[in-house]
Amino acid sequence: MLTLCNGLKHLGNDVDLFLETKRKGDLAETALTRFDLEPRTDLSLSVKSGPMDFVHDLKFLAASFESKDRPKIVHCHASHDHVLSALARLKTRLRATGAPVIVRHLHTDGAAKSSMLYYRLWKKTDGVVTASLQIAEQLKHNHGFPQDRILVLQNSVDPDLFTPNGPGRDEIRASLGLVDGDFLFGMVARFRPQRGHGDLVHAFYRRLKQVKRLHLVLVGRGEEHERIAGLCRELGLDDRVHLAGFVKQENLPEIYRAMDAALLMREGSDAGCRAVLEAMACGLPVIGTNRASMPALIDDGVTGMVVPGDDADEVARVMLEMFSSGKRAKEMGVAARNRVLSGFSQAGRAARCQDFYYSLLSNSQ
Repeated sequence: MLTLCNGLKHLGNDVDLFLETKRKGDLAETALTRFDLEPRTDLSLSVKSGPMDFVHDLKFLAASFESKDRPKIVHCHASHDHVLSALARLKTRLRATGAPVIVRHLHTDGAAKSSMLYYRLWKKTDGVVTASLQIAEQLKHNHGFPQDRILVLQNSVDPDLFTPNGPGRDEIRASLGLVDGDFLFGMVARFRPQRGHGDLVHAFYRRLKQVKRLHLVLVGRGEEHERIAGLCRELGLDDRVHLAGFVKQENLPEIYRAMDAALLMREGSDAGCRAVLEAMACGLPVIGTNRASMPALIDDGVTGMVVPGDDADEVARVMLEMFSSGKRAKEMGVAARNRVLSGFSQAGRAARCQDFYYSLLSNSQ
């Protein structure tokens, strides 16, 4: 969201950023320090708010929609914001023309599932942005949302930050106990049950334990971290499956450089699968599953390998295939970096979104 806002701002657009104000987090600080975007604090935008906050937000939005300097586009990133914006537009006196265009950014498939409540909401929505072809298809199938009002917009990555060249590789590999000839796979993902860490560790034990030169590093934090650490000890994989803990964004390139290949079992809180692009930008081949945006990001057999479904044993089999491929893995890594440079820049992503805005505005006249 922040990179898109920043890209739109650099294209000359006036961008007002509203963030949820009730939940703790560092998103507001990141917006200000990294992107020079100062979030507005006029709205609560929280499902944890009471009815008074909801009414306040609704009145504020309705008034802003009728003001002289009203926004042309309202781009919502959560269902709560989406409902608020749709209701606020209903409250305005601007009927056929003049009211802002409402765009929903779908990061997961929850709101695309069949539901009468969402069906009504989509009827009040002008456009949809999503990183996933699967979500776009669901939206069309379940709610009849028109194809020409859906933009499939993949995530972007900063190729100047995430680069193959730089420090980290030798030091990190040494800290993990790796020696020359060892091959290191890595997965950067929050430790949550749905991300597949446990399945991957079990599959590593069943299919890869005897391949002594093959290692796996898991990067991230979360509620599953201790359980996965205990599982690695129980299976005797302490010296082969390494838990690196949480790594700050600015230090992630160093740990990617320590890897020989990356993988991702399942998407996280959004369908964009940012870790795939980060690894590709660092010149790594990536193994992904046929979920969310992974099939669109990974050119199967060219920049990595896509596994049908999300079966961990099949992922382990493909890991062994890539490990055994020799220089082919390095060639895929070079192709992965080139693919990021040619198709996943932040500026290009913002330009595509701006063009989509213009098309929606022209259709609303």
